[in-house]
Amino acid sequence: MTNRYLLAGRILFAIAITGFGAICLFYADFVHSLQPVPESIPGYRVLAVATGLLLAASGLAIAADFKVYPAAIVLASLLALWIVLLHVPGVFTEPALLRSPFWIRTFECLALGSTALILAGMARTPAREQWIHAGRIGFGISLPVFAVLHFVYPESVAVLIPAWYPWPLFLAYLSGGGHLAAGVAIATGVWSRLAAIVVGFMFALWALTLHLPRVIVHPAARSAENPAGYGGDRPELTSFCVCVAFWGAAWIVAGALSGRKFPQASRVIKADGGPRSTRIETGRDPVTRKGPFDPRCSHSDGISIFAPRPARSNRAPKRSRNTLNPGSLVQ
Repeated sequence: MTNRYLLAGRILFAIAITGFGAICLFYADFVHSLQPVPESIPGYRVLAVATGLLLAASGLAIAADFKVYPAAIVLASLLALWIVLLHVPGVFTEPALLRSPFWIRTFECLALGSTALILAGMARTPAREQWIHAGRIGFGISLPVFAVLHFVYPESVAVLIPAWYPWPLFLAYLSGGGHLAAGVAIATGVWSRLAAIVVGFMFALWALTLHLPRVIVHPAARSAENPAGYGGDRPELTSFCVCVAFWGAAWIVAGALSGRKFPQASRVIKADGGPRSTRIETGRDPVTRKGPFDPRCSHSDGISIFAPRPARSNRAPKRSRNTLNPGSLVQ
């Protein structure tokens, strides 16, 4: 993983995931809002600590670029389970969540899980292009959901913007428009890398100027809910980690798109009346089935041409019974 955006995104994403695990361990509780686990289940604290250990281990492995594939698979599976077992059933038990919380929590998990899927796909040799493609689409379709919430609840977004920012309501709509444009671009593949880079800078600006100051100015004393006595408000700290995770996720998407073309349908061109055919595939080498920029491709633009030669044979060609021997002709 030598791409600079991919490297920076992987480190940021890993720090945020490790932060989720640290929060679970410090508070002996699940990730706030992302894991709405009922406290009535048996072994609540034990499960919360186990979740924290899994998150911290996955984040550290991804940061160290060590065993990235299993770590990313565990993380993607964990986030998928949160959606299936916690968020979707919660809609039926508490329909009021459909107003906003369900969409935020569910699609945050989807976006982060999709990013983990991209990392898992890129950690394989050769890279699993289908996983990278699916992860890009999953991350892309999540952003317009947040855009809709910005447009529906602009006042709620505006109150989160620091007072020294001008025109908070306008910025709420502007950030919603940024989510929408970036999500459509990433999901459709139109200027997707540029969109991922720009939206990554947007999340970076939020993390450093909006969420981090709110974490610093919200102290919390040691209590039963805060046994570690960490000097920061737990919801704000979780929101900060979510924003950093999206910052890293956007740049992971940008790095994954570097040097890649989207696969296109293959065309088969028949030879001039011959039994063989010449296959032209755009997007993959037809022999190795690798990506378009594989060094064994015959063209730098990613188009490989594969024309199999007819098989050679040492046998003499068979003579047809209906063929006349010129020597047998009577003059």
